[in-house]
Amino acid sequence: MSDRVARWAQELLLEELADATPGEVEPALGAAGSALLVAECLAVGHPTLGGRALCRVTGPRGEHLERWLPTLHTLACRPGDRLLVARPDNWAEPVVVGVVDGYARRPEYPQAPGPRVVLERDAALQITDADGKPVVEIRDAGEGPVVRLLGRGVDLEIDGKLRLAASAIELSAREGDVRIAASADVVVAAETIHLN
Repeated sequence: MSDRVARWAQELLLEELADATPGEVEPALGAAGSALLVAECLAVGHPTLGGRALCRVTGPRGEHLERWLPTLHTLACRPGDRLLVARPDNWAEPVVVGVVDGYARRPEYPQAPGPRVVLERDAALQITDADGKPVVEIRDAGEGPVVRLLGRGVDLEIDGKLRLAASAIELSAREGDVRIAASADVVVAAETIHLN
């Protein structure tokens, strides 16, 4: 461990920053300089402050320094993770900026609600191309939404596997044939197969 990082660990992490409310400690600009350390996450969920993790840093002489440190927004920390801790030059306390390795399954964050479009029963939402020609239309049919891809021909392409799942599936060709082409076998599995 370099002298600069060791000095930072001794002078800043040994201070009672965890006992001070964020903002009450005067930042010592340039006192120790910015630095990075790797800490071990011992716990999450501070009893009074949100977005903090209990970090244990091993000092230059093998001593263990434990502090509740703030984490970046939406950063998922788990006990046992190794955390990357940074000391910004113009901030009063160290900040957890990343997870070096995480052995626990990372949680999925809830999706924030995006823009909403309310469709009246007699209205439809249209997406047009650059010339103003409609290419997609969505409307409410009462029993569920109807999505229409407008055009004489539509190609649906995907690099991986395409899966369709529903309670029941109907394929209907109003004009012309239904053609299925595959580079390997075509497998049809059902309780009963009706051929007309």
